[in-house]
Amino acid sequence: MNLLTTKLKYMVILMRADNMFLPWPRNTILLAGLIGLLLCQACVPDFSPPLTEAEKKSFEENRYPFAQETLYANALHEMGKVINTTIPYRKIIQPMDIGNTAGGSELPYNLTNMVINSVSDFSGSKVIVVPYDPNFIINDAQTGGKGTRVLPDLLIGGSITEFDKDIEGKSSSVNLDVLISHHGTEADTGLGIGKSGKLSRVVLDLYLLDYATHAVIPGAHVSNTVHVMELDKNNDFSFAIWGSGMGIEGTIQRKQGFHKAVRNLVEYSILQLFGKYYDLPYWKLLGMNHVDRDVMKSLRKTFQAKNRRQRIKAIQTWLTRYNLSPVTNPIDGKQYFQVPQNGTLDPLTVAYIEKYVDYYAPTLKTNDLTSIYCSLVENGAFPATNVLKNPKNLKKAHKALSDKMGKSKPATNLILIEQ
Repeated sequence: MNLLTTKLKYMVILMRADNMFLPWPRNTILLAGLIGLLLCQACVPDFSPPLTEAEKKSFEENRYPFAQETLYANALHEMGKVINTTIPYRKIIQPMDIGNTAGGSELPYNLTNMVINSVSDFSGSKVIVVPYDPNFIINDAQTGGKGTRVLPDLLIGGSITEFDKDIEGKSSSVNLDVLISHHGTEADTGLGIGKSGKLSRVVLDLYLLDYATHAVIPGAHVSNTVHVMELDKNNDFSFAIWGSGMGIEGTIQRKQGFHKAVRNLVEYSILQLFGKYYDLPYWKLLGMNHVDRDVMKSLRKTFQAKNRRQRIKAIQTWLTRYNLSPVTNPIDGKQYFQVPQNGTLDPLTVAYIEKYVDYYAPTLKTNDLTSIYCSLVENGAFPATNVLKNPKNLKKAHKALSDKMGKSKPATNLILIEQ
């Protein structure tokens, strides 16, 4: 008995502190509590829900990488075809550091690689892209590298200049509670529907510079806006009888990625920027509903600055983009299947021009070479391109996109671009 009392005195020492008695040593009690918790955990069965076969299959399918098809990839390729087959001179293009001067952790910090990839999509014999990497050039030279640097003709500059996050927001909800009483039995039913949306805006400015003078090329600058949407929708239902009940609630959220939106904005702006520089009808690739009068004016001015031989050669080059053959030569009466490329306004070239005017531009006069050339370029640059139509009414488009995002199962990547 004395031995037991001595052990108890050693194991439990009571300390008075604010009218509370704490057992000592505390490590012993903590250890005992931990052991008890582990024993209880071992006794509790696993209540975690199992993965369904569909969920397992989804995880299996989504582990593989895939090639990304960008929004304007086809338009960039079409632009490249026209530049590399109709432009008589070569340009070496070098993007400068294209960054984000507007801030915002949601946006990419550097856009240079996006710009390089976009321009590379239409590079070829007449467009060469040279990335700017001074660290690599210096390190290569210091380590004995013999690579030579190709100097560019054009520089691409610019940045994200505006970022307005959540500039517009809207939310609405409907709740319905019904209490039913019958012979002393009461049942309570509730239904709720909610919806909220947010809209953000990103603005990108790009321009072209002459490398030799570092001067901005007149007319070769763009400023475009992309709207990015976020939508939340939720439904809930509850039912109770005799004080007990159950409820069910579902929430869906759809967000357009900011990085993806910026990539679409970069491609859109690159198409417009080089369309302006090369005097090409870029608006047909971008689904615009208006003609860029500055481009058409520059197209006429550039054509008129050529000598006569160059003018005829330019017309002959663009005539090849039309399916006008066969054409009968009025001199020998034979049929020909190729447009001459000699820079001479011979009878066969005149026959091709007359056939073009009859088919595509009946209001033009066959001797008005400037108007014929502008018509050839406007109608023949991108005749069969599947363009992405830009909505006339952005508010209606936003509402339609919001409804679609709420009803469709997969997240949508449609981006609305505003001029």
